[in-house]
Amino acid sequence: MNKKIYLISQTESHLTQRGKRHPDLANFLCANGYDLEYFSSNFYHAEKIHFTNEQLEEANKTIGYKLHLIKTISYFKNIGIRRIISNIQFSIKVYKNLKKKNLDHSIIIVPSRPVEITYFLSKLKKRTNVEVLLDIRDVWPDAFNIKNKFLKKGFEFYCNFFLKNKVNSFDKFIHTCPQFLDWLIRYSPDAKSLFIPLGYNSERFQRLGSHSESDLVNTKINFVYIGLLQYQIDILPFIKAMEKDVRFTLTLYGDNGEGERYNQVISYLAENNIDNVFVKGKIQQDKVGETLCSYDIGLMPMNAKFAFPNKVFDYLAMSLPIFSMGKHDTSSFVSENKIGWVSSFEFDEIKTLLNQISKNDINKFKNEIARIKTSYSRKKLYQLFIKKIKD
Repeated sequence: MNKKIYLISQTESHLTQRGKRHPDLANFLCANGYDLEYFSSNFYHAEKIHFTNEQLEEANKTIGYKLHLIKTISYFKNIGIRRIISNIQFSIKVYKNLKKKNLDHSIIIVPSRPVEITYFLSKLKKRTNVEVLLDIRDVWPDAFNIKNKFLKKGFEFYCNFFLKNKVNSFDKFIHTCPQFLDWLIRYSPDAKSLFIPLGYNSERFQRLGSHSESDLVNTKINFVYIGLLQYQIDILPFIKAMEKDVRFTLTLYGDNGEGERYNQVISYLAENNIDNVFVKGKIQQDKVGETLCSYDIGLMPMNAKFAFPNKVFDYLAMSLPIFSMGKHDTSSFVSENKIGWVSSFEFDEIKTLLNQISKNDINKFKNEIARIKTSYSRKKLYQLFIKKIKD
């Protein structure tokens, strides 16, 4: 008999647009015979709005599992008192709901953030025989680049309160980024974890196919970036290296002004009359594949230690070589698999690489991507999830 599964994912659900790892996982598990309940928040983290009861009712008519939306307050900053209150509200309400259930022969799948849920699930484990599988998607406090040393120390203390001697009470671990293992070892030195990257949903991309060869007649090379322009996304060094160079274009999708660096980028483009960089704003998830078809290279300018996000796998799904900037897991992935270029944020190094890029290089990297990309389909990766659940 399959285990009953409770999947907790505060910021992702059937109703959200960004980051569909856990909703896709829920669908996959249900299709493989698992009885599943899903807990998420009624506050949409990406759009900063609340879902309605009507939206919840409609969702539960179409999905193959029970979706619970936990009511929490709104917040508008990623680090702030209101977000902390929202996280605590969510964690307490999930705990109270699960405490009422018969959790024998059950497993809880929960991401590593928010950290507050870790504390309450460790309490639940003391009361029941339920297993907990921690899906290490993001690592707090490490993920936030906080410059104020007093705020940084305070946030570290806050996170450690919920994580120390709590993570090590869990049963199973999965990590989505190789360097997340350092975080796990800090809180649970003897833990064994399985690497399952985010991957891509093949159903979103398979009908589109991909361009096997870059157009050799059109010599212009078109870069694309999809995502918010945040502190961790330092895109200006790349823009400065390719601005007004008629050989290149760069198109930015995914930000209508929410990113901390958005205004800085827009101002720079306007002040310098740059005509080969285009800001297109948000894009619907179901339009990502057909949008990427128009470009030659996916850009990943991550100024962060940990970087193996969804957009890497969107690029991979559409056979786009990757131009990765910074020292992180994406850069290692690109180098090891020979599927693109790796650079620092230094102007001269970026410029040198740009001068070396050719259409033949792009096609060579596309062939390498074709060799490896099926290994990163979520359907294939989620088979590993089931194996971990059954262990």
